[in-house]
Amino acid sequence: MLTTTLYAQNVTVSGIVKDPTGEPVIGASVTVKGANTGTVTNIDGRYTLQCPAKATLVFSYLD
Repeated sequence: MLTTTLYAQNVTVSGIVKDPTGEPVIGASVTVKGANTGTVTNIDGRYTLQCPAKATLVFSYLD
């Protein structure tokens, strides 16, 4: 008997969050929709996140 276990492939996603004027957004929340995974942008608006390959990212920021 052969047993196969499949695991979801994760990818590293990174980027920069900017406001409409092109300035980086510090402290914006970047989360994976439907999961407890997320991060916050740094002083340059940059983020890096490990997530499933077909995940939907949710960006939010309170002014």
